[in-house]
Amino acid sequence: MSASMMHTPYSGGGARESQAAVMLRSAGGKPLRVSGALLAEGSSRWPGAPLWHEIQVYECDSGGYALGLRLRDASGRESGADRAKVFASLDDVAVWLEGFDPAGDLHAGFDVSDPAANGAEIALKAAALRDRTEQLRHAFRALVGELLYRMDTEI
Repeated sequence: MSASMMHTPYSGGGARESQAAVMLRSAGGKPLRVSGALLAEGSSRWPGAPLWHEIQVYECDSGGYALGLRLRDASGRESGADRAKVFASLDDVAVWLEGFDPAGDLHAGFDVSDPAANGAEIALKAAALRDRTEQLRHAFRALVGELLYRMDTEI
């Protein structure tokens, strides 16, 4: 990963204001509707990133915390891999984020069972996939670390 990798965490800090209901997308399910204050948000996007994640954490007016995790790609298409969850505490949010592996959102982009593909091509594509996987994991971990730091120091 180059030193130019950037993530853009944001945390409102200071006094939190309640806001109107927010809908967080959840792949394969109904959207999660919450009313509360945005605690932190950020993106793991870096220059030239083919794929990145965006995170939003809300403190719900009804108690607990809501997490929105969206997958983005350079094409701007909906990914179908968005996640929305509610947690009892910020510690629960942290545990879930720290245990999440963003590599599960990657697609190989090639078919190893293709009879026309030779071993050298497959090896090169596998190496490129391994590199994309490490970039995605590194950017996601940097984003999670920054968001958790900001939430811990500003709440």
